[in-house]
Amino acid sequence: MCRPLMELEYGEEELEQRRAELIKQFSETSQNWDGERFKRLSTEDLKLLLDLYIEQFFGKRWDEEIGDRLTFSLSTRMTKSAGKTIIKRSRPDLAPPQMRFEIRIGVSFLFQFDEVERSKLVCGLSAPNALWALLFVLEHELCHVIEAAYYGKSNCSKERFKGLARRLFGHGSSYHELPTAREIAYQKGLRVGDEVTFHHQGRMKKGMIAAINKRATVMVPAKDGPYMDKKGTRYDKYYVSLSSLTAL
Repeated sequence: MCRPLMELEYGEEELEQRRAELIKQFSETSQNWDGERFKRLSTEDLKLLLDLYIEQFFGKRWDEEIGDRLTFSLSTRMTKSAGKTIIKRSRPDLAPPQMRFEIRIGVSFLFQFDEVERSKLVCGLSAPNALWALLFVLEHELCHVIEAAYYGKSNCSKERFKGLARRLFGHGSSYHELPTAREIAYQKGLRVGDEVTFHHQGRMKKGMIAAINKRATVMVPAKDGPYMDKKGTRYDKYYVSLSSLTAL
């Protein structure tokens, strides 16, 4: 494990063994993973996973090349990317060894993993459950950190990144096919333009779905509403969880 991070390479069988041991140790330690799904997720879980990746994949090279420059955060607002790496520079001319990094994980993709029954690919690899999905997303972001630590920037559409992700983790792509809120809505028979009902502050509301992201945007006709369409009809706007909607 003395090779530089950018040059590390693992074969398919070795990757399988190292990931299996990593998952075993994480499952025995985390209180938030019940063996099938995440009850919740914390940054402590991500720190635990990083420690396990250092142990299983990076060794002392991580401390030498990255050290403690990486932090984690969680987001419920990420609707397209399941992960994001933020490169932090206190000055525009800061050299890569002085840069800091933050990996942000879109937790909604993990909590809604089982909402759609189909195979889920992450980085070209099949994820049998939400923990595997998290591993593949985290591996992708760790590649961003490594590349940026060397070159000051990282781009997963370029061959340098693809080669790193392929050698280090066997990734075949830079994308995920995890269930989105829009796909889950379609599974429930909900579409933009559909009329729906929902309860708000104890009263039944009736309106039309105008958009579907993490929640549905529902426009409800209201005499003095602040929103108006081309016909002059006024509306109030509500952001409603998909599970609270009933299609008409």
